[in-house]
Amino acid sequence: MRYYRELLLRILLAFLLNPGILYIVLYPITIFFAYLTLLPYAPVLSFVEKTIFVQGHLLNFVTGCIAPSAYYLLTLLLLFTKEISWITRIKAWLTGAVLIFGMNLIRIFVIVLILVYLGKNWFDTFHLFFWDILGTIYIFFVWLLLVKWFKIKSIPVYDDVKELYRRSIIRKE
Repeated sequence: MRYYRELLLRILLAFLLNPGILYIVLYPITIFFAYLTLLPYAPVLSFVEKTIFVQGHLLNFVTGCIAPSAYYLLTLLLLFTKEISWITRIKAWLTGAVLIFGMNLIRIFVIVLILVYLGKNWFDTFHLFFWDILGTIYIFFVWLLLVKWFKIKSIPVYDDVKELYRRSIIRKE
């Protein structure tokens, strides 16, 4: 019974900690730290308009700039990994979130420099490349690091499904 309660709690948390909630929490932090990294370029920050004006360029911070789906994927991976303690989940999430956040700030800084020094065409090209391609690869490596650092042995989702099947009445004896 305890297993089922914990699984239901993990499922509930997966719904509550959705990308929308993560965006609301992470937006002000991300845009503020992005602004700080750009201080040598005399940026002008507008939290209300979700923009930073740098060297004649207006940067709009849309949802994707904050990367809530990356944090959500990390959240889901950790919530649906069986047999790790809640303390380990929290520590691994915080570690992974810091790694994602740091890389996102580096990405923002680099693509702003590309915009300022190389122009909009290069900015557009690198903007897509950095997050769509490198971002996905980066999240994968963050997960591998967390598995190694926190000695995670379970496979997300798979081990829970296997356990549910083992406890079910439809399994073969």
